[in-house]
Amino acid sequence: MTVESNPTVPKPFTYHFKRNPLDRKRRLVITPEYLEFEDDELISNPYKKFEKAAIAALKYYIEPIVFELVIGHSYHIDVRNLAGEEMKIVFKSFFAYKNPPQHARFSEMVNLIWEYFFAEAANALLLKFSRSEEFELCGVRFNKTGVVVKKDGFIKSSGFEIPFEKLQIKNYQEYFVLFSSEEPSGTCVSFVYKDVWNALMLDLITKAIINDRQAVK
Repeated sequence: MTVESNPTVPKPFTYHFKRNPLDRKRRLVITPEYLEFEDDELISNPYKKFEKAAIAALKYYIEPIVFELVIGHSYHIDVRNLAGEEMKIVFKSFFAYKNPPQHARFSEMVNLIWEYFFAEAANALLLKFSRSEEFELCGVRFNKTGVVVKKDGFIKSSGFEIPFEKLQIKNYQEYFVLFSSEEPSGTCVSFVYKDVWNALMLDLITKAIINDRQAVK
């Protein structure tokens, strides 16, 4: 039982882009060992670098740029390290409405960052689960029989439990929801990729567990 992974041989990738039309070109380097981005405005020392061992959390999202009509898109990838420092990778695309060319670049960046820095951690959590060890992610606690969900991610109470045979997941463009098939309206909790650190990891781990349990029935 593992999360989906790209089987290609890991290698460095370098991207150059502007945050906006008036910005200078910035460099992003994604390698299996570290992530480096020209994040600072100071030309003398513009780079921020996170080593793989220090990378802890990921968020990503796309926002429309609206001026009466949609005139472009703003692409965001936020990475946080164990010290709480954040790397904000941002670039924009204008006047490409139906199939913005930057969508493919953005997807490739997110997939590489996931593959190089997060897939291994996700599979480590799945290994704990296979050994009947509990773990918590994004306010959701996984145990042998199901998940305990804290409503809206806040510790207001002990939360409510959804057994795995009732656990459902549904994906939308900007978020996904977990709920019980027995009582969907009373148990539905959403996780927005823009707001919740490591929501993607929770999404993929939950699907892996559900799919594995269905496969052995």
